[in-house]
Amino acid sequence: MRVFAVGCLIALPLLFFPVHAAEGSSRSFVERVRPENYLAVEKLFPETFSQSYELVILRTKAAKPVSVLAIRRADDGDGYLLTLSYASTEVADGWLRINETLDAAFARQVLRAVTLTLHRQVTLSKFKHTVSKTDSDLWLYQHLADGQVAAAVITTEDTLANPAAAAFIDDFLGGLQDLAGKEGAERSAVLEKIDRLASEIIGRSGG
Repeated sequence: MRVFAVGCLIALPLLFFPVHAAEGSSRSFVERVRPENYLAVEKLFPETFSQSYELVILRTKAAKPVSVLAIRRADDGDGYLLTLSYASTEVADGWLRINETLDAAFARQVLRAVTLTLHRQVTLSKFKHTVSKTDSDLWLYQHLADGQVAAAVITTEDTLANPAAAAFIDDFLGGLQDLAGKEGAERSAVLEKIDRLASEIIGRSGG
């Protein structure tokens, strides 16, 4: 099932800031933060996604809310729901929302890849506890299997000339955005790409 807040004629903005780091040295790019630091950022957005979604990724730019990627179990318990939300002046309430259903095994693979990234790609903390007033940030919040939560931020600075960050943001997370509106063979190709990237992340992390 796909739910579009508006017609497909509206071009989707970038859900994440592009990295495109073909050259450079791969290095850790995730800074862990306290859950309350993430929750303060979430107040900029129209919904408290962290209360109902297993994984939430918020994008801010110049301290403004830009977009959301969120994954949770489907209401009927069969599979998962991927929600993409974009700040937009072309819809009445200011937010364009797209829902995509995901196979349960595929969604768990995606969630596992994110969990391992949040634990294995951790950089030294720079005490980044508030949104940047000039650059883009990604704020992540994930409910873990043991009942704990993980919160983190990925800053533009930490992704510069960093192929590891490019693979995670441009290819892996960007692939999830690419599912919007895809049908048939085109959708299958995107799903296969995401699944392959998730397997690579899990394999590199020994997960």
